[in-house]
Amino acid sequence: MQFSLATLTTLLAFVAAAPANKGFVHAPIKKQSLQAAQSKIPNFASSGPITAELYNELMAYQVQISLGGQTISASIDTGSEILWVWENDSIACQVDQQDCDTDGSYNPKKSSTSKDTGVPFNINYGKGHADGYLYTDNAVIGGASAPGFKFGVNSGDLSSGGFSMVFGIGVNSDASTSISAQLQKSGEISRNLYGMSFSDANLAGTSNDNSEITFGAINTGRYTGSLKTIPRVATQGGYQHFSVSASGKFGDVDLFDNDLVILDSGTTMTYLKSDYYNAFLGGLEDLDITLSDYSGGWHGYPCSENSKINFTYNFSGKEITVTGHDLAIPGNAVNSNVDSSVCFMGVDDGGNMNLFGDTFLRAIYSVYDLERDEVSIAQAAHGKPDNYVVITGDVPN
Repeated sequence: MQFSLATLTTLLAFVAAAPANKGFVHAPIKKQSLQAAQSKIPNFASSGPITAELYNELMAYQVQISLGGQTISASIDTGSEILWVWENDSIACQVDQQDCDTDGSYNPKKSSTSKDTGVPFNINYGKGHADGYLYTDNAVIGGASAPGFKFGVNSGDLSSGGFSMVFGIGVNSDASTSISAQLQKSGEISRNLYGMSFSDANLAGTSNDNSEITFGAINTGRYTGSLKTIPRVATQGGYQHFSVSASGKFGDVDLFDNDLVILDSGTTMTYLKSDYYNAFLGGLEDLDITLSDYSGGWHGYPCSENSKINFTYNFSGKEITVTGHDLAIPGNAVNSNVDSSVCFMGVDDGGNMNLFGDTFLRAIYSVYDLERDEVSIAQAAHGKPDNYVVITGDVPN
């Protein structure tokens, strides 16, 4: 999980009460202010559907979960494995009680079903780390129950974390810490998978933002054409991520061929390997698009140039188009002093990795199949009626 900058808008996806239909819950959303989200975001970490909407503005997403009757709002992340939360008397909550009051914290003594396993956990991020001990307790998300769900409880301070709680829903070898596996175990869903879609960029931050995640189901109203299922490619070093093989072009410029790409909802930007990023910059130059430096490491350009920007990615024969409209981040959404005509580029230098975050993911509909180690993707569609399909066997392909 990686967030490019700390000045991101964090948003809350609140669960509804009981499911209106068996195994299906639709959740309302609530927006948290930009200022409240500052300095809280970590970097990339080494039956029927259950739906929670995600709110997309500057691309951090929170979903609400109840642990032993205590409500927690945590940033959902396909790039890490487990949920970890602040303990109620942690140094972090003592330093910033307001954040803990807003996002919640966990008090094991308040739950009769809480159990300290005595097993430590540690997650290292690009900025800080989270550590503590694993607990089990009864979890409720979207009105659906997952008894005995295992999660991390962090008693540390901001220097050892310094960000909001993280709800990892990525590739996970321990089913007891996987919320989707536990929902399957409890009979709430038939298949251990989830579909994810982000709203159109123009709707981000508005009352019409309809980003969502659906456990155990897909929403055929969120994509055009057909889904393409591709195998996950194991990364080196034992890291567990949603990594797939792809090729990429920017306009007529070939960027890379059959290289590894990591899909990560916990990352704001699209990061390209340095050589590919430099080729992209050359392509911008050919289009007479100049990037200007802004504070915080942002690179700005006239929003009027978005129509010139066009990426094409190929995933095992499935072609995905990502436009400047998808990639653009409104400059004044990050810095109110920036003119409204300026957009910030949602692509940056990834060093030795291709890490595709929300500026890419908003262009696709994606399904993450944890049972079969596969990812299914299609070109995103907007404005179509929702159509939820419970998955009991293969993902439609």
